Amino acid sequence: MPLICLVRHGQASFGTQDYEALPALGREQSTAVGRELARRGLRDPQVVSGTQDYEALSALGREQSTAVGRELARRGLRDPQVVSGAQDYEALSALGREQSTAVGRELARRGLRDPQVVSGTLIRQRDTAKLLADPAGFDKPSPEDPRWNEYDHTALMSRYPQHPGPEDRSDSRAVQVVLDQALERWIEDTAETGPTGWTAFAGGARAAPAELTTSLGQGRDAVVVTSGGVRAALCGALLSLPPASVVSLNRVVVNASVTTLVVGVSGTSLLTFNDHAHFTGDGPRLLTYR
Repeated sequence: MPLICLVRHGQASFGTQDYEALPALGREQSTAVGRELARRGLRDPQVVSGTQDYEALSALGREQSTAVGRELARRGLRDPQVVSGAQDYEALSALGREQSTAVGRELARRGLRDPQVVSGTLIRQRDTAKLLADPAGFDKPSPEDPRWNEYDHTALMSRYPQHPGPEDRSDSRAVQVVLDQALERWIEDTAETGPTGWTAFAGGARAAPAELTTSLGQGRDAVVVTSGGVRAALCGALLSLPPASVVSLNRVVVNASVTTLVVGVSGTSLLTFNDHAHFTGDGPRLLTYR
């Protein structure tokens, strides 16, 4: 399948007659994105642009373009691949361990500020946190919070069964269809108000980062190893998405990808979702969804 990278232009020169001329920074941005795209190893890419004016990058815009180029190929968090069919769906596969190390290197490159490493209580989450901390040069993971845990997908499919169900449980695509339908029914099930209901799960996904931010204080970042369902619930809440869209987010989450939140005076905002650029170019074999 073709890979299409959509990159917004760098900063343009506000106040110029035609809003066209690139400032010095805009030129830098363009150069930076070019280096990054080269690093990604795209396959004989065709370069296309819009035709309207509103074209000139400011100096800062060029710098942004250059920076995004470098950044596009280097990003890593969902828990990496687990061993399919394992009794507790917990053990990281050999590939999952590689993914954990790769995302650790990516996080080291990002220059996070004295990050606190946190995870859910699931074995695959805790192991991922430990494996990424070493190459990243982070302190040993400390707090574990069950609110970062994934939902129990087998319990959900039993609670909201599809008839007929998939004939072959080893067929991941067929199982995904059943899981998607169960998830949507779970989200819409307003009668389930107990601890196993969607309201409790999504509420925990929203409360956990808020409390973590408070404990960090100013000038410090955090790395949280969680799972796709938690990220979909949190991002769905931040973007006010309907149930079907939350399910769609959950379906495309890549193992060992990175979702970035920024917390400011106006609250928490979604900066990036499912960032897995560190698996493009020469790292596609590490790209998995389950």
